[in-house]
Amino acid sequence: MRDLEPYAIALAEQHRNVREGDYVGSGGLLMCGKCRTPKETLVDFPSRKGFKAPCMCECEAASSARTASHKRIKRVERIAAMYWTEPACWFSQDDGLNSGVSTACRRYVKHWNEMRDSNTGILFHGDCGTGKTFLASCIASELLLVGVPTFVTNVPAILKALKNSRNEEEVVRDLCKWHLLVIDDIGTQRDTSYGLEQLYSAINARVASRKPLIITTNLSMSELKDARDAKNNPCIELKRIYDRVIGACQIPLLINTPRREQIHNEKREAARKILFGQGETS
Repeated sequence: MRDLEPYAIALAEQHRNVREGDYVGSGGLLMCGKCRTPKETLVDFPSRKGFKAPCMCECEAASSARTASHKRIKRVERIAAMYWTEPACWFSQDDGLNSGVSTACRRYVKHWNEMRDSNTGILFHGDCGTGKTFLASCIASELLLVGVPTFVTNVPAILKALKNSRNEEEVVRDLCKWHLLVIDDIGTQRDTSYGLEQLYSAINARVASRKPLIITTNLSMSELKDARDAKNNPCIELKRIYDRVIGACQIPLLINTPRREQIHNEKREAARKILFGQGETS
């Protein structure tokens, strides 16, 4: 170990970062002129006691953490762009229109270990354009950011993969390997007997894996429970699928604030104020 001391000392000296405004504090250590915290720490080597080794001050440590966080975020976004059917999304982008649901989603991520151990899934339901897919992607993205293997897909992608694969069991195994699986837009699939049977097999296998599942759908809970085909006839195949979905996604979250309508109303109101004045209505 003594033979490595000169190299360690030389390496420390190379990383000494003195900037304009830095100063020597009362303890003899170099201090940051910006945050006024130490940029040196004392290290004892066997042959050299009290060596002043460089360290990061608080503002450098914060900057380094921000850079590392940015790199991790970009990595998740690249993965999503390459493999997911939806882009990565972040709670920081949330507009707060569904604050109660947003809070529940954040808590789901915060308490992921408990959700995972209890195999707790979420069913996002509500009209088009309400932000169901966005919040589901937020959960998956935030978890992937901290190292949880997650995957976001949709029904057409699943059916296409099953159709094009020579080994359907391998496709299903892939869906079951993720710690969290998000399936977007259940209920928009074509109601062919073969397709529904394949979809049921995939979802049933995922449920049997006892790993959390998040589903989004434009269907209401009553429509999920009273499954009907495109001709409004009771459909046993759909009922089997929806029963498994309801059973696996124990937390139903209704989102009923259409973001597209909200954005449209905000633009209309802004234009009205410009054209007619603040207090005018016509």
